[in-house]
Amino acid sequence: MGDEAQDSGGLNFDSANLENVATGLTKPFVFWSDALVPALAVLALFVCIYLSVRWAKKASPKNFPDSFLIRNWPAALRVALVPLIVSFALTHAFSVASVLYNTKIANSTTDAYFQAIGVGRLFSLSHAHLFAHATMYFLLAFLAQLTGARRFVTLYAPLGALWAGVFDVVSWWGFKKLSPNFEVLSALSGSMFSFGFLIMGYAILYSALSSRKDISVKSF
Repeated sequence: MGDEAQDSGGLNFDSANLENVATGLTKPFVFWSDALVPALAVLALFVCIYLSVRWAKKASPKNFPDSFLIRNWPAALRVALVPLIVSFALTHAFSVASVLYNTKIANSTTDAYFQAIGVGRLFSLSHAHLFAHATMYFLLAFLAQLTGARRFVTLYAPLGALWAGVFDVVSWWGFKKLSPNFEVLSALSGSMFSFGFLIMGYAILYSALSSRKDISVKSF
């Protein structure tokens, strides 16, 4: 018994699963926690993105001079962007693998996983995720500005991805404290920042690996 607790990192996932299933069958539907708050959280995500995009457009930011664009960087710096984007891609891959393991193998559902971990552990996960996500996606947003691409790459994708990372953490606390229906917000935010990464990563690599200096990504 002691070995099992040690192998699970101090978390009794089996007991958590049984308890979660038992309470899930008897827990009555509560409108405000099971429907209203999750829906408002999804709405808040889109409102934050909309207001950020609108503010950015009204601010009329100046574009970087052509000499600053990635396609005009020294070859060594452009090539260095390849392992950078690959590393970020592997970060996402390991994140997906972690989610699948914790919600499909170690636990029966996403809600069971969040009920199994303690509040202290959730604080640590939230801190690490917010710091790493903000740092990585701000760097991607900065590099995306240097591609010379259209607003979809330089404005919508970065702001959408950054806000999605924030609301992903919101969904974790929603799982823990309110309702398993926060899975909608979690899936939506995860999809948004993953899609944003693919768009920005592709544009950055396209600019870095183009052999001709006159090639831009204005078609994006």
